[in-house]
Amino acid sequence: MTAPDTCHFVPGQLVECIDDEWLDELGERPSFAVSVSGCVYTIAESKEYLGGVFLGFDTFGTHVWFSWLHFRPVQTPSIDCFLSLLAPTPSREVEPA
Repeated sequence: MTAPDTCHFVPGQLVECIDDEWLDELGERPSFAVSVSGCVYTIAESKEYLGGVFLGFDTFGTHVWFSWLHFRPVQTPSIDCFLSLLAPTPSREVEPA
């Protein structure tokens, strides 16, 4: 599967691991440390290779690469809808009856 055009990963970007079911070439779980689902990582490098995007991380004292399929960008939540509740509302003049 290739990364969609809207899938942009850049160095310094925060991403969350969403799938830590890693399998090696024999279909077995590797014995070395890999990223953990739910944890946030900072991208050190991003490269296109063999039709996919691979993300490089500096972790465990070494530079490791993972497929973009296991990560999603961390999005900062927007509080704009709550800020609009704090905005003053225009006063309405009451018409005499």
